Amino acid sequence: RPIVLLSSALQYAAKWGVFIVGSLAAGAKPLKDALENAVGVNHVCLLVGPEGDLAPDEYQCVIHAGGVPVTLGSQVLRSETASIYMLSAIRYALKVSTSSNPNIAQK
Repeated sequence: RPIVLLSSALQYAAKWGVFIVGSLAAGAKPLKDALENAVGVNHVCLLVGPEGDLAPDEYQCVIHAGGVPVTLGSQVLRSETASIYMLSAIRYALKVSTSSNPNIAQK
C-alpha cells in the first residue's frame, strides 16, 4: 500500500472493530486488557508510531478517531519489533490460526 497521511489512515482505522495504538503515554492500557472485549472481532487495526512515540497532536487525533492506547509494559521496543510483538499477541489473544486464514500459506 502507498504511504498515506495520518488523517487519511485514521478515517480508515475508525471503521475497524478494534483500533489499538502502541503508546508510551501514562495511562495506556496493557495490551491484554484492550483485547478482552475483542472476542469475535474479525478485524483489528494496529498503529505503532515512530520511536519516541507519536507527537502530542498526532496522539490526540488517534484518540479522537477511537484508538485505544496500549502499553507493552516497561520494555520500550523499536517500532518494527513492537509491531511484530503486538501482531503475535493479537493473534494469540484472538486465537487466530493460520489454518483459518486462506491468505497464509500452509506447509
